[in-house]
Amino acid sequence: MQKKQFIGRTQYIAKGDKLVRKVESIKTKEQKKEEYKEIITLLKKEYSIRNTASLCNIEISTVQKNKENLAL
Repeated sequence: MQKKQFIGRTQYIAKGDKLVRKVESIKTKEQKKEEYKEIITLLKKEYSIRNTASLCNIEISTVQKNKENLAL
């Protein structure tokens, strides 16, 4: 399987296409703050990661990533 992927990838690059993410798919820090403002407020009130996740109905890993990325 990896050999097929490698061949397809090299052919794609040979055509002149680039393997990068679309500009719209990457969120800025401000967009993340807006999207996860409920998480931010709960973490600032010193709620635990597990409690924050359960109150917001999201995964614990999402709360951990946001806490880490937004330096809370």
